[in-house]
Amino acid sequence: MYRFDNVSKPPAPYLAVVVRHPHTRAEIRIAAKLDTGAAKSVIPSSVVATLNLETMGSLSARGFNQAIDTYPVYYVELEVADLKLPMLPVIALPRQDMLLGRDILNYFIITLDGKAGAFEMHDP
Repeated sequence: MYRFDNVSKPPAPYLAVVVRHPHTRAEIRIAAKLDTGAAKSVIPSSVVATLNLETMGSLSARGFNQAIDTYPVYYVELEVADLKLPMLPVIALPRQDMLLGRDILNYFIITLDGKAGAFEMHDP
């Protein structure tokens, strides 16, 4: 069971995630927000520099402001809720935390309990 982050207003489901370079194995542990409204997962731009990730293409996506922009794509390995995921494409934006979109969330069974401020996330 994981707890919502109460610093967020309103409180939101967060958990720690390991982001790993698929070749050098360098890694960083960061906070990640579960974002069921996002189709694609997003890492902070700072992680790209820290892990020395290389651009592996680009992706056009519509943001919450409805504008379509093109973003560089990076491949990373992730550890989420004790599950090691295969190499996956993500985009990077200037933000402090990671957004776990449906491309990653769909690997899991997730139960949100907003009233209790907690959630469960496990590999089926």
